[in-house]
Amino acid sequence: MKKVYQKEFYESGVSTGDCLRACIESITEIDNLPNYTKIGHYFPILKENKLKVDEDVDFEMLEFYNLAFDFVIGIGQSARKCDHACVYDLKGNLVHDPDPSCFGVNVRYFYYFVIE
Repeated sequence: MKKVYQKEFYESGVSTGDCLRACIESITEIDNLPNYTKIGHYFPILKENKLKVDEDVDFEMLEFYNLAFDFVIGIGQSARKCDHACVYDLKGNLVHDPDPSCFGVNVRYFYYFVIE
């Protein structure tokens, strides 16, 4: 994984989705991806799955899947009260926040990707 930081930031109530692009570039190590606001646009050939945090999140069950990456993307609310995405390891630990002024998110969902 390489740490990529977002270039555009949440302004005037509008989310740019650039934190998501930075997370995807970080875990795939692919440069200059387009900026999408939905995860499924990045991986049309992979199965997108999510773990809802208010349920019992069991990261150990991920070892039974053919995961595309060794990281998950956590999406939730940042300290600025806007939607934000960060990269977490397979134990749920924050490893990268693409906004240099933030410190993770209050995660609602963890997304992981399975090769089918």
